[in-house]
Amino acid sequence: TSKSQHRYIASLDNMSTTRTRTLLVSAFAWLLAAPALVTGVALTNVGGVYLFVEVMTETGDIHDDAFVLDGSTTGGLADATVTISNLDAFVTAEPTSSEDRLTISAADVTDGVLTIAAGATVTVTANPRHRRQTTATVKKTLVVRITGSNGATGAISGTQSAAELSDSIFGTTGDAVNLRSQYLACSDGKLDFQPATSTDDPLIANGVVEVNIASDITGVSRTTLQNQAVAAAQVALNIPSLRAVYDHVMLCIPPGSASGWIAYAFVNSYLSVYNDRWCTYVSAQMHEMGHNLGLAHSGEGTAAYGDQTGFMGFSYSQDDQRMCFNNAKNFQLQWYTDRQATFVEFSSNADYRLIGVDAYATSTTATDVVVLKVQPDAGGLNYFVGFNSRVGINGATREAADQVTIQSKSAGFDLTYRTSALVAKLSAGGTYTIPGSGLTVEVLAIDTAFSPPHANIRVTSGPPPPPTFQPTSAPTAPPPPTAPPPPPSPPPPPVTGPSSVQCGQSVEYCINTASARWQPTLTTPTDGAYTVTLHTCGYTGTLSDTRIYSTCANDDNRNGCSALGLSTGTNPQYQSLCTTPQYSPGSTVTLNIGAWSTRTGCATLNVVCNRISTDSPTTSSPTASPTEFLSTTSPTTSPTTASPTASPTASPTTSSPTSGPTTSSLATGPTTSPTTSSPTS
Repeated sequence: TSKSQHRYIASLDNMSTTRTRTLLVSAFAWLLAAPALVTGVALTNVGGVYLFVEVMTETGDIHDDAFVLDGSTTGGLADATVTISNLDAFVTAEPTSSEDRLTISAADVTDGVLTIAAGATVTVTANPRHRRQTTATVKKTLVVRITGSNGATGAISGTQSAAELSDSIFGTTGDAVNLRSQYLACSDGKLDFQPATSTDDPLIANGVVEVNIASDITGVSRTTLQNQAVAAAQVALNIPSLRAVYDHVMLCIPPGSASGWIAYAFVNSYLSVYNDRWCTYVSAQMHEMGHNLGLAHSGEGTAAYGDQTGFMGFSYSQDDQRMCFNNAKNFQLQWYTDRQATFVEFSSNADYRLIGVDAYATSTTATDVVVLKVQPDAGGLNYFVGFNSRVGINGATREAADQVTIQSKSAGFDLTYRTSALVAKLSAGGTYTIPGSGLTVEVLAIDTAFSPPHANIRVTSGPPPPPTFQPTSAPTAPPPPTAPPPPPSPPPPPVTGPSSVQCGQSVEYCINTASARWQPTLTTPTDGAYTVTLHTCGYTGTLSDTRIYSTCANDDNRNGCSALGLSTGTNPQYQSLCTTPQYSPGSTVTLNIGAWSTRTGCATLNVVCNRISTDSPTTSSPTASPTEFLSTTSPTTSPTTASPTASPTASPTTSSPTSGPTTSSLATGPTTSPTTSSPTS
């Protein structure tokens, strides 16, 4: 027996009373003896189909009834009666993301009884969302609920129970908007964070395992608790590594740890960590899991988290929030490739109809565009254009609603970790000219009343480069004698790289001459004492064996990289990681970076500044050194004045400094993006 499950809108025509309604039903169709159910045509000669109908009224009542479709004699429906009370309580509804339209002919509703006559036919009209049904990428996800001690009064657990965490993250008991549902919605079913099950271990219930840390957690740093929680979970589940079993692990730390953080995650890795209630807020879940997927922050102006059109900007202390990602992130995630376009400078001028992410699943116009990449000839930055339609799965976007938005991102990093910047928010009639190019984006019209809502734009290109010579029909003088060839180009300098670096940066450097050293300066932040973690973990450059010669000289620290989950890249056994001694506030130090022996090539150095806590001891272990973490700052204050209290529901809960990248415990991190799995918030 083959089985298929569908959810339908039942549209009843030929009604004999005024009680015609469109009924929302869940139908389980078992094809008992014949050909498969064919959508878009009448159900004829199907052998036998048994429909179980579940109907919900506005008052929440559930009515279960059944009828039989039998095409063996009439080619249509047998006599069947479905008795439904309270029929007038139903509301007319339009199909949503997972619904088809089921039209039943020759049906009658009298005194609350739906009767389907013999010989009636059923026509199933597939919702356009089903045209892209593909197998989702499944990410098995484990949530670890931690219980510790506060010393004085005994055990201390998170604010939410295990069942509440499961519901808030996976929607197991009806939470409408959660990590799983929103990623499924934004990806159009391409990415599914499924909860771990008791099949993995009997201790796991609906994706959540509870573990105890047998020590006082009061005032303890988040990184220490992170390491203790991972170790405790591995012992409880009797496995050597969480990462070896689960695609993603979310640690929910109980209240009482050292203040100044709400959540952080490791980039291109498996682990994210949340401070108590932040484990349940959708924006924090989507943001931190975005880092696991390789997404960097979304900024605007000097605010590293300032782009509030999507989840990689600020996070918010509210339970249910329907929003997706900005245009640059949408291009990187590659969820909408059949509604993607690219405009290259000096192409012919072109018009586009932009639709929002909510309309993607129902778009039947092949020329509709969700994200347009505009590529200037200069090549320094690429620009990503889209329509930020505030409806449906993106109905809670916090900025530039129903406007055309443009984000910039470093060229060459379209599909990899790099921060983006919101550079334009355009209404109808607005224009934006890309700096240093002849490219202009013009919004011709925006229509939010049409289905789907859309924006019409035009991209115009500047004139092509002038020819290298001007032809002439007049005789010209004979050319002068050929000039001697230019001298050969000088060899490259011994090292290539900037003269200074900043906290939170990922900087490419090249050792061009054997035994040469790159010696940039670094000034630590002035808000406290810092240690500095330097590492080349995860790099994919051409330098096969990196070495750090600074005050924390190191070579081949594969264990340190592995502890951070960063041992991927070129020759991981030759990657370096070390943490310097403590520096006083505002110290300027000279780094000393190179390669082993006579090796040459290019690699990436990651600079992570670790603020030394003034109220509790902090380890400088590289396994616990995040590149950044979020503050809980009220939006009415300057982004640089952070408050350790939780932010109000309707306001951004994270902030970014206006004066450059730091990793203070109350400020956000780098203005340039790390390329490794350093934890980021």
